[in-house]
Amino acid sequence: MMTSYEQVLAHAQQGRVHAYDTAKLQLYGVGVGLGSDPTDPRQLAFLRDDDPRVLPSFATVAAFDVDFQLQLGIDWSKLLHASQSVKLHRQLPSAGELIADTQIEAVYDKPTRNASLLVTSTKLRLAGSEALLGEMRSISLARDFRVAGAPTGAPEALAAPPAHAPDLEALIPTSPQVALIYRLLGGRSLIHFDPEVALAQGFQQPVMHGLSTWGHACHGIVAEVLQYDSTRMSSFAANFSAPMYPGETLRLRMWLAPGQVHFEGYAAERGKKVLGNGVARFSD
Repeated sequence: MMTSYEQVLAHAQQGRVHAYDTAKLQLYGVGVGLGSDPTDPRQLAFLRDDDPRVLPSFATVAAFDVDFQLQLGIDWSKLLHASQSVKLHRQLPSAGELIADTQIEAVYDKPTRNASLLVTSTKLRLAGSEALLGEMRSISLARDFRVAGAPTGAPEALAAPPAHAPDLEALIPTSPQVALIYRLLGGRSLIHFDPEVALAQGFQQPVMHGLSTWGHACHGIVAEVLQYDSTRMSSFAANFSAPMYPGETLRLRMWLAPGQVHFEGYAAERGKKVLGNGVARFSD
């Protein structure tokens, strides 16, 4: 499919309302490994009924909106999530309504792959407020989707971690049912559910959602670096390098610096990089 550069850059959506409650927040928490130790009060603080804590990565579920990109005529099965970032100016509430303003920030032609690279940005505010709550930015590869007049190239890359050995490593288990849990949050592509569809796409079995792996990494950094004080984290970003399989262990490699941590993630059992050029920023 071919469309014009001007049409794609003009694609925007203002004022979409996204409502969520504590039950959705709790489901997300379980979906990224919170409660794996059901006796740890620090983890249970994110799963309680009265004013639970909120991981910054939850913003991607609170305002999940893949339809915005599909409105361009992209086939969901050919849309590959390549990178995600979130920046929060204030903490997300444990329940409420968010107002999202979303636009295509940039698009790049990938002629050798018969594809386009789309950069989508979203600004969030609380219902009834004009103050900016946070910003999200995603990069996706749309296969069999070309944009006439789009430049070649790519957006500015996330910074690579330092060349020396990591300062900290952590092993984060995932549940065999993690993809079945996470799809209840909106990511219902059959590649996360149907073994035959996953096999046809070249995988051994259904794969984890990229944002689930990304959320497990956010959980891991909040646990290992911030001692579960999620209020200190202001931004979180990483590239998706490859999918994980449910039940695999995420090996998180971290490089510490004042106010930030660079990280990479690997499927430990296969030694496969699944997250690259990650960076989280936080208050001291």
